[in-house]
Parts: sequence; C-alpha cells; structure tokens
Amino acid sequence: MEKDLILKYVLQNAIYYNGKANPGAIIGKLLQVDPSLKSKIKEISKEIFKTVTEVNKLNIEEQKTKLISLDPKLLEKKTAKRKESIPKLDIKNLVMRVEPSPSGALHIGHAYVLGLNYLLCKKNNGKLIVRIGDTNPGNIMPESYKLIEQDANWLTSNNVDSFPVQSDRLEIYYKYAKKILEMDHAYICTCNPEDARSKLNNKIACHCRDLEPSIQLERWKAMFSSFKPGEAVMRIKTDITHKNPAMRDWPAFRVVEKPHPRQGKKYRVWPLMNFSVAIDDHEMKITATIRAKEHIDNEKRQKYLYDYFGWKMAKNMYVGRINFSDMKVSKTLAARFIREGKRTGWDDPRLPFLQALKRRGYQPEALLKYAEEVGITENDKVVSKEDFFKSINSFNRDLIDPKADRYFFILEPYKKMKIKKAIKKDIQLDLYPGIRLGGRKFYTDGEFYFEEKFKKNKIYRLMHLYNIKDREFVSEPQDPRLEAKMIHWLPANSNNVKVKVLMDNNKLIKGLAEEAITKVNENEIVQAERLGFLKLENKEKMEFIYLHR
Repeated sequence: MEKDLILKYVLQNAIYYNGKANPGAIIGKLLQVDPSLKSKIKEISKEIFKTVTEVNKLNIEEQKTKLISLDPKLLEKKTAKRKESIPKLDIKNLVMRVEPSPSGALHIGHAYVLGLNYLLCKKNNGKLIVRIGDTNPGNIMPESYKLIEQDANWLTSNNVDSFPVQSDRLEIYYKYAKKILEMDHAYICTCNPEDARSKLNNKIACHCRDLEPSIQLERWKAMFSSFKPGEAVMRIKTDITHKNPAMRDWPAFRVVEKPHPRQGKKYRVWPLMNFSVAIDDHEMKITATIRAKEHIDNEKRQKYLYDYFGWKMAKNMYVGRINFSDMKVSKTLAARFIREGKRTGWDDPRLPFLQALKRRGYQPEALLKYAEEVGITENDKVVSKEDFFKSINSFNRDLIDPKADRYFFILEPYKKMKIKKAIKKDIQLDLYPGIRLGGRKFYTDGEFYFEEKFKKNKIYRLMHLYNIKDREFVSEPQDPRLEAKMIHWLPANSNNVKVKVLMDNNKLIKGLAEEAITKVNENEIVQAERLGFLKLENKEKMEFIYLHR
C-alpha cells in the first residue's frame, strides 16, 4: 500500500516538473497525506529515492499514462497549469474529418483519434465528418459501413455531420485526374512495375514522364477499357531527385478489376489514398486534421496537388500511436477470429472494439476522457492492457456509479446454510446508500445462501446484518475489533431470482439474485455487491453482462 502511494506521488511530481521528480517535495507531500508515516521516515525515504530513480527513466508520456491508470484525479490536480490538451484554435469555420476504412468495426485506437477530433470540434464549434475510405476493393467488409456509423455516432453522441463514402465520389476524382494530366503535372506510366520502381529509386525518370498531355489523356482513357491491372498507373510528377524515394512521382490511380462490395463492377480505375484524400479535403473544405504521425509523409505528397491547383492546406496535427504491450488491437485479426468462430461477433466481450465496450456498458464519455488526458502528442505510448483498462474503468466508474443500484448476487457453486441461534429480522436496505433509500426488503430466519467457503474459528460479517462464527450467531453490531470478513448473502426463504452473467472472458456464470432485481430494466447498469457492475441484457431470462469492478 505504501509503495503504491509513493509511486503515485512520485509520478505526479515528475509530471509537474517536466519528467524529473524531486524526492524532497514527495516526502513532504506523503506526510501531509498520511502523518502516521513519520514514524517510518527512514524506510519511506529509501523507497522514495528508489522509486524516483525508476520513474525518472520514463519519458513524461509514459509517466502520464502510468498515473492515469493508478489515480487519474492526481493528474487532474497537478496539470491544471499545464497547456490544455484540447486547444482553442484560431480557425474560422472549423471542419475536421477522420477517415476509417470499412475493413471492420472501430476499436479503442480509433476511439482515441476520433475522440480528439470530436473534442476539438466541440470546443471550437466545428463540424466533424467521418469519411469512409473504401477505394481499395480488396479490403472491405460490407457490414463495416453500418458499424462505423454506429460506433462514431455512439462515441460522439450523434454529433457527426455526415458520413460520405469515397467509392460514391469516383467521378469527382476522375475530373481532377483529367485536370492534372492536362496541366502536365501527372502522367500514365506503362513501364514494368519493377523497372519503374528501380528507376525511381535511382532518381531516373522513365520515358512515359515526358510524353505530351494529349498522349497522357489517351492513356488515361485506355485505363478504363484496355489496360489490365499492373499495366498502367497514373503518377503525380514531383521532384524525381527528392532525397526521400517515397516522395518521387507517387502513384495516384491504378486499375483494379476485382468487384467492389458497394459498387460492383461499375468502376475499374481506382484512386490511391493520397489522391482521394487531397481532393476530398479540398472539396469538403477541411480546415484542420488530427492524424496518426505515420501520415506526415503523406501530407508532403498531398501538398504537391495543393500547390499545383493553388489550394490552401488544412492545419495538420499529428499524434503518436498507442501500442498495447499485451493486447492485439487489429481489425484484420478480429475479423479472422469472427470468421473462424473464435469470437461471437464485433461485440464479443473479449474484443477491444467499441461494439463490445458499448454492449458491456462503457460510457462514451469514459473513452473521450482518456483521449483528453493523453491529448494531442506525437509521442508514441506503450500501454499494458491492465493499465489501459484501469484508466478507462476509473473514468467509467465515475459516470455510472451514482446511477447504479446495489443488489446481492450469489454465484454458483453456492450453498444453503443454517445459522445457529440466529435472530429473526425484517430489514430494509438502500438501493444506493444515502441517495436512493430503501427498495430492498428482506426477512431472515437464520437460513441463507452463501458462496463463501467458511474457515473454522474465523468471524464473518453478513453485510448489514450480523456476525457469525462456525455457523453460529455471534453478535449484531459491526465491531472492527472482531476483524470480521465482510460477505454477502441471500435469505433461503425468499423469492430469489436465478441469474446468468456473461463475463469479460466470454464465460457464462450462474447464480441467484435478490427479488428486487426484477425491477431492473434491460440495458440498465447495476452493481452486484462485491462482484462488480453488470448490465442487464435480457430481462426475460435475467441475463447480465459483466462490465468491471
């Protein structure tokens, strides 16, 4: 416990002082929080110095992520004077966009970037567009269009302005492709792909590059009829001697004959990402973006188009990647698991996808709070599954706890037990202590259901009832001197309700709940005392799904 306390305040101090903790300040803070530690000041000091050494090895983003998982409120207190993570932008008519591909539902990584975009629009009275990038016919799951819309609307409380689909906009891309060819800023390359790649790597232009625009336009028409996949590609003219080979004459269109899940065989000439993104950002009047920093080079590629057409680029901000050290966050992997029957669907409770989190009872505001705490930073972060969900659960708990009524659940294998010399009692418990009073009535006659494995000579405290030892009544008042273990119970003489709970590992557990549980409505979140928060999925069958503790 002391080590955890020390770690929290060392992390807090380090973040406040640009990543380097001051041991002296931490000692004073700890004594202020817990004056009893003064008697162990020597041991405490050694532990502080040891922890400071370890924490100072981390960069500030790692320190911040760790503190969020341990105690987010400490981070809020000490970062009040720091730069706001969601800035006020000096941009009139703010329009932002995110562009997921329809290769699956959205996961927690998408929630971070989408959340930042939404929060920035919310703070700056902007408009958010979720543009579905489906110009790669070979990497599309048809159900993803609907799933992406559901996920984005859930996370943003239905504040997405529109959901344009790129495959519906091909004629627009063709119009600009023709223009750029006429301007002699692009060409149709018919060279062998390997030869073309080799020449570009060696800063050599192929013969296709210098052909007249009229010939390029004839080749462009042929891409729609006679050229086969791989035989022709449209390239944007850049600096053929650019020090970065990826910048040299980047590809803009190619021929794809595979049917598109949305468009069928209507089109065979498809834009690559940099062309479609640049055109759409201009057409949709995008004024700012937040993108993964892996797209920094793509901004440089797209700027060639902006310069050729005389357009002004949006303000581009970048964020690092959140890497999970022990959790696979992949649409491709999740889709394969679903196909193979290893997962029940995108809402399988084992998946770190928004469909699953929503099903379990997570609130979108919890994910938005995490995005806000991490902020707009280009630093990559390595986070464990445990630390990530500690943070999300903490934020979520603050949102749901005040609304969640309390109930007793007794899980299998439970057992019936008679308590000797037990007093008979009528008791009434609160649905939420101090706020929603009453609502839970019990009559106890000494026979109960327990899930506890009782130890000989050990005193147990039946919550809100009395103390027992070796199956016999001891006393009624709660007495700390007894060092009794707190347990929950159900009276055997009541109309207890059979329940099922789907856990976060997709295992189904069964048990009993108190009669008052029948008043809960579907999709309502309750707290099962000493188990955790649960959401009622099926009232008729009394089937719940586990959220978190």
